Amino acid sequence: MAQVQAQKFCKVCDRPTLHAKQTFGAGWGLLITVLTMGLFLPLWLIIILGNAAEPMLCQSCGSKANLGEDKGMAFVIVILIGLVAFGFFWLKYGY
Repeated sequence: MAQVQAQKFCKVCDRPTLHAKQTFGAGWGLLITVLTMGLFLPLWLIIILGNAAEPMLCQSCGSKANLGEDKGMAFVIVILIGLVAFGFFWLKYGY
């Protein structure tokens, strides 16, 4: 697991603080995808989209950054619905 850090404004601390979150390392994802001959790729994409939806946590007080401003989960849901629709189309009509 890799850690992403950024300076953001914390509403609880009322000042800019360091925020962080854990993410799945790109190197591991690529390695597993190559070793499984691409079978891990759909799962890797879901993991990446899920991580994008998670808010960063303030390192001073532990609160979530920018509450109400993160629209990542809606993005993840739209992408997953699109992938499922594409999968059904692919299964029905082939290539």
